[in-house]
Amino acid sequence: MKTINSNYIKKIIAEERELIAEHQRFNDMILRESQRLQAMGYSRVLLNEALLDIIGQLGSSFIKTWKKQLALSVLAKLGLHPQGFLADAIAEVFENMSLLDFRRYLGPEGCDDLTELILTALGETALNPIVDGVMANLGVNPTTGLYGTIKDAIETTLQRGEIFQALSRKLAEHICGISVGDAVSAFTCSVSGKRAEP
Repeated sequence: MKTINSNYIKKIIAEERELIAEHQRFNDMILRESQRLQAMGYSRVLLNEALLDIIGQLGSSFIKTWKKQLALSVLAKLGLHPQGFLADAIAEVFENMSLLDFRRYLGPEGCDDLTELILTALGETALNPIVDGVMANLGVNPTTGLYGTIKDAIETTLQRGEIFQALSRKLAEHICGISVGDAVSAFTCSVSGKRAEP
């Protein structure tokens, strides 16, 4: 068995602490800029654009962390536990997006598209185990065309149904109000232990 040097472990811990401290400094800077722009009367859309410009300059490590922050902020607003099945699907949608996608989705025309994207991810994530179980009980081979046809029919029926439509409306209420500054504020407060200001 290979022995790990304690100095090496200390070095890794120190690097991780520095990265966390750097991300906290970036969050604080974004939060201050958000407050400044709000005080100047910026709309939510213009505020998001300005903050995304800043975030885009802060490096890939911070961008990845910020995407997760935003996903967790949306999950909290929806009342979903961050370790839940549906939360994983939403988080994955946000984490796989580029900053250019965020610009479009957080803009005035992108809200409905983002809602649809998240609903599609939720539908696929939630339906796969159900459809697989039904198909196994029916004896349908998942590699055949019949499986795909039945699966598509079930997904379409559910997405047009009342449950998905109600979920879509509720999701849109939260998504259309996403603020980059609010997501940063919620994360900053959770790390620092302070309460977010209303």
